[in-house]
Amino acid sequence: MPDLAPRVVVIGSGNVATHLAHALDSAGADICAVASRTSEHARELALSLSNAAPAVVVEEVPTDAAFYIIAVSDDAIADVAATLPPVQGVVAHTSGTVPIDVLSDVTCRGYGSFYPLQTFSKDRAVDMSAVPFFIEGNTPETAAALRALAERISPTVCAADSRLRGQLHLAAVFASNFSNVLWGVAGDILAKEGLSLEVLRPLLRETLEKAIDRGPDNAQTGPARRRDTATISAHLAKLSDPALKDIYSSLTNLIISRQCQK
Repeated sequence: MPDLAPRVVVIGSGNVATHLAHALDSAGADICAVASRTSEHARELALSLSNAAPAVVVEEVPTDAAFYIIAVSDDAIADVAATLPPVQGVVAHTSGTVPIDVLSDVTCRGYGSFYPLQTFSKDRAVDMSAVPFFIEGNTPETAAALRALAERISPTVCAADSRLRGQLHLAAVFASNFSNVLWGVAGDILAKEGLSLEVLRPLLRETLEKAIDRGPDNAQTGPARRRDTATISAHLAKLSDPALKDIYSSLTNLIISRQCQK
């Protein structure tokens, strides 16, 4: 039977660490310490938890916890692993792109990944029960332990090795990060006319729903889908930034290419 209140050390104090710490705290886990390179941020996160976990540096984390969740930037994971003392529990990072072998030199019960596929910001609430988690362990026992921890938060927990997580992360960058910056461009265009991005909210919602329900290619609309060259030319004429002209042309050609493949 799994520990009813597994002791967890959260390493990190940024967006992902904050949401995971609160989710695990709400799920009944014992966050026994928060570690961060920035002591002030660690204290802030620690004090926001129900039992006000102590804030420590990585070298001084408790060594008898069941889990050590490393939720830091990808390029900091190796440094954290190198400074983590020998511990008794499972060590896992939350990255979608870094292989679990980055943790192979840590003295621990097992190591792996604990990857929540979602965009996080500290100041925005997220329904963590709707977030899919992708886990990997260096042994079946480690994977089972990480799965049990993730299932405290979300019913959607899947196994994903480093290759698959990399593909998931790549897809997420196209779907979220790239679309977000294009929304920023749209917002700039609207702002020049005294409008806000809010006017596009119904359009964006319907676009997403149709893409999921029908598939993006079947749901595609717009001038490129219709081969409306007059409108495309008019749009390009309105763009003064050469980089945006290139992006518009490239995306237009991509839409036409994908429609031709149907």
